[in-house]
Amino acid sequence: MISIIIPMYNTENYIEKCLRSVLNQTFTDIEVIVINDGSTDGSEAMVRSIAEGDLRVHLFSQANHGLVNARKQGIKRSRGEYVLFVDADDWISENAVEELYKLALDNDADVVASGAMKAYLFENSNEEFREESPEENGSYWTFLKEANIAEPGLYRGEKLEELKSKLFCMEETFCMALLPYLWNKLWKRELIERFVLAADERITVGEDAAIGFPAILASESLVVTNACFYYYRQSNASMMKTIGDEQAEYENARRLDLYLRDKCAELGYLDQVGAGLDRFLFNQVCTRAYSVLNRGKECQGLYPFMDQMPDNLVIYGAGELGKAVYRYASGKTNVKAWIDGRADIYQRLGMPVISINEYIPDAQDTIVVAVFRKKSVDAIVKDLADKGAHEENIHSIIGLL
Repeated sequence: MISIIIPMYNTENYIEKCLRSVLNQTFTDIEVIVINDGSTDGSEAMVRSIAEGDLRVHLFSQANHGLVNARKQGIKRSRGEYVLFVDADDWISENAVEELYKLALDNDADVVASGAMKAYLFENSNEEFREESPEENGSYWTFLKEANIAEPGLYRGEKLEELKSKLFCMEETFCMALLPYLWNKLWKRELIERFVLAADERITVGEDAAIGFPAILASESLVVTNACFYYYRQSNASMMKTIGDEQAEYENARRLDLYLRDKCAELGYLDQVGAGLDRFLFNQVCTRAYSVLNRGKECQGLYPFMDQMPDNLVIYGAGELGKAVYRYASGKTNVKAWIDGRADIYQRLGMPVISINEYIPDAQDTIVVAVFRKKSVDAIVKDLADKGAHEENIHSIIGLL
């Protein structure tokens, strides 16, 4: 049996789609544990109604204690050999459990790590962007695939140990070897339970990594597949909102870092992953507390790209790092252009992003490539140079730290 744990808080607009996707699995030997974490809307009633028609659904309600605590309550009640986590505003494909479980059984794996799909819902989308039309109101979904950097395959023994050493920082990048999410993986319950129950409930961002990465370090076998079974909903309205209290975000990142270091030391991996953890922390602070980072470094420009802010700036990259750099720089200088390879998506989200084909370089342009992954940075630099940008004016994060 597979246990599927769904923490839920005020998701009445999404929980039915989520729960139906779980109950309609081609693999039927499942238990579905929904932890209602103090919802004040109609979420509980909706789940209760569905549960009346399917005995595999078990609903438990509690006062609001947060996502980490809700997962703890779910894992305590689980009985399956393997566990899958699903957030209440997301959904999974109908063959998700069957395919993940088959990979686990065929390889006697402790963990199966898959890819994932970012899901954007647009009204009256152009035909070329339509991927699926599951909504009654005529809106259409568009998906962006996220893949693991680690190559697909079975990891055990020396191969797994090598992967573990690069878990927090893959080669010359600031990217993790595996997607950091808890929910894109099928976990052997006897492995993941320990780390869910030990999780620090004060960590509010990065809690997936705090649970999942130590569990991977403790695993003896792992399968990577870039097949995507999980769809996680993106909030279109919040794509360009400020993060909020960046000092609090910085303190959370530091707390996450200390927690991970303690766990890595406890598992005997701190020496192997220490340098990677440094880069992981840098990744977290850049994307969540960029202004705090600049202030702490007493940088008048854009740390670590440049010491002084240019009069005109071009930014390439609209991912989490790109958004952080744009938010910070746009209030301090003229951002002449903001470029991304998926400008079509970001434009429909209301972000002022253009494609590289729309960019007309000037010899004096100062360009920041706000991307973490070296392979992507190399390709972007080449594209910019081909457009006529001067390479000495292109600044990236690779090789700077």
